[in-house]
Amino acid sequence: MLENRFPPDYNLQQMIDSIFNTPRYFLTHHAIENIWHDIFCTPLFLKGKRPSHCTTYHNDTEDLLHNKIYFPHIDGLRAIAVMAVIIFHFNEGLLPGGYLGVDVFFVISGFVITNYLNNTRWNNTKSFLVDFYLKRFKRIFPALVVCTLVTCAAIAIFVTRPEKLIFKTAAMSIIGMTNNYLYWKSSDYFSLDSSLNPFTHMWSLGVEEQFYLIYPALLIFSGLVLGTRKKLSRYRTTLLLILMVASFVGYEITQITDKSASFYLLPFRLWELGVGCLAYYTYINKNKGMRIFENPLTSWVALFGLTACLYFPEEYQAFTTPLIVITSALIILSDCHSKTIVSKLLSCSPMVWVGLLSYSLYIWHWPILVLGKHTLGLQGKTAPAIIVLILFFSISSYYLVERPLRNIKYSFSLKKQLSLYVTLMVLAALSISSYAPRFSKNYNNIIADLYEIEPVIPWGDDVDCHGELDLSQKKDPVKECLEPTRNNDKPKAFYLIGDSHAAQFYFMANKALAKTSYQVRFINDGSIDGIINRNEKSKSMQYIVENIKPGDVVALAFHRGRLNNSRDKHIPLQEIVKENKKSLAFKRHYLEFQNKITNAGGVSLLLRDTPLMATIATSPSCKLQVEYLGSSVCNVSALQDRHTRRRQDMVYNELNKKHSNTCTWDPLNVMYGNNTSIDVTDKNGEYIMWDWNHITKQTSLDLSKNFLPAFQKCINKIQIATKPSQEPVTPETKVI
Repeated sequence: MLENRFPPDYNLQQMIDSIFNTPRYFLTHHAIENIWHDIFCTPLFLKGKRPSHCTTYHNDTEDLLHNKIYFPHIDGLRAIAVMAVIIFHFNEGLLPGGYLGVDVFFVISGFVITNYLNNTRWNNTKSFLVDFYLKRFKRIFPALVVCTLVTCAAIAIFVTRPEKLIFKTAAMSIIGMTNNYLYWKSSDYFSLDSSLNPFTHMWSLGVEEQFYLIYPALLIFSGLVLGTRKKLSRYRTTLLLILMVASFVGYEITQITDKSASFYLLPFRLWELGVGCLAYYTYINKNKGMRIFENPLTSWVALFGLTACLYFPEEYQAFTTPLIVITSALIILSDCHSKTIVSKLLSCSPMVWVGLLSYSLYIWHWPILVLGKHTLGLQGKTAPAIIVLILFFSISSYYLVERPLRNIKYSFSLKKQLSLYVTLMVLAALSISSYAPRFSKNYNNIIADLYEIEPVIPWGDDVDCHGELDLSQKKDPVKECLEPTRNNDKPKAFYLIGDSHAAQFYFMANKALAKTSYQVRFINDGSIDGIINRNEKSKSMQYIVENIKPGDVVALAFHRGRLNNSRDKHIPLQEIVKENKKSLAFKRHYLEFQNKITNAGGVSLLLRDTPLMATIATSPSCKLQVEYLGSSVCNVSALQDRHTRRRQDMVYNELNKKHSNTCTWDPLNVMYGNNTSIDVTDKNGEYIMWDWNHITKQTSLDLSKNFLPAFQKCINKIQIATKPSQEPVTPETKVI
């Protein structure tokens, strides 16, 4: 992704002129001429052609012409990779496997960096290390810092109540640790939380930067630099293969045991970069066994395989990732050895130009898409403007930042230059991490205020015993949160357990049961994870089993996505929803708990999930769309909403049949009413959704009007059903 061309020599004065005269520079004939040459002339010069409409060479063209190790088809492959990623991020339904474009970048990086190092010589270890790291800084750092600073400012200004996680991720992206940070925060790349973080995509830069950090040691040890050819041929391939096999085995194992680790961490991505390195060693091997790569059929088969991978969704990544890595390497090799039709297609002027822009396109497209989601949303009416913004910022970044700054000449030594870049990197990261969150607190809500869109009121702090931070401040959280103070007025307990989707019902339960004999007790301590995964026994559930009294109620609620293959995505209507490992495990483990509740004379109440909005967007942005565009990307149909929740409904229905003391309650019946769809606001413009999957506090309170009579009906039915003289009540009569 990051390694490529050998750019023009820009002196310090040219750099200053380009920075301080940016608007004039970009709009002048000279700048337009540069773009013209990059698109139409440079690829022709590389082929030895001298068309009349290309009258002059640019400095970068001269560099490429005198450089024997440039492969234009690799830039074309970069173009495919970056376009796949952008399409996936824009609308993953169009290209479900578009995220695999990053894996193509990894292969390319391994090939190109090894190509460059094999054709460069250094006098000693010190000069090699300083030169290597300095070039990496110059290629990565300037454009990355500009993009990060501009994005942080835009997020602080335009986004309502941005999360601190966003700015911490930004700081980590500067120092190349985004992937480790996202893994540490247990952030799923395919979740909605990640989709609202404008720096999530920087994880791949973290992988590459960490690879560049350790690669010199590997090169020196294997003899690729500062070593003899005899030592090189003896160690390099063996060492590389050992590392690749170990990394690939680890990747496949963690695909089962820890998917986030296999996705984010370098040890489980190293094999992909290694394939690129191995592809280069294969390229320089001139023996007869390599003739298979000169066959045009090889490149066509590889291109077909690569394209096919892009249409498989993320649940197949354990298979599609190795396949796209192999096909990418085959395309590189086959088109290096011979000028196939595929090579000509990849080397055509538009493809090469997009490839030249690929780094800037990659780092800029996602922040702009996220800002679009936070403001006017991603829909047909806004798509053209968003595409124009992506192109504008990417082209500006390439011609005004990336290209002029990566070969800037300094008057002081390379060692001092490297020290300067490291210092600037640390200062930029510290500044973003410490100052950006404070800035956002003072200056956000501008869009909402400009259009008189009031922010949605959060309720998380209004719920006691909700989350790790709250629980960590209690000496004995389980007892303090769940122990009821039984008395004559409140002799019974209403235990509410689950995740944040149980927390949102806290207000409803308290209001509905205020004048009843039930006292609401709540805790969100991750017990739902224990039910599904059975990693460890839940202390809160164990406490309930030991302390439950006859007539007590245990109410369970959780995000329906916990049972689906992708937690925060809607399931296509054409897809048949069936039981899976998660739902079977949940049903089996909760049934054990349910049996204990029944034996103790308790009641089990299963609360079905609340609406899941159609897409990833904040509630204020969707309200803005409704008021000024007439429609919102958040709007979801009742049919789609229930289809995505079907797996949870299937499990609840079966658990409901197992015991006569079990009831279910569905908030969708109330929230949809006679409507066929729902949005973040009601007909009066009042928020009903706090975010894409949580209701507001007021909505929870409003639901109490329906919940109380339904709850009383459930209790009455169970009391009648448990009398020996009565016929058992059918499950259908107990669904409320």
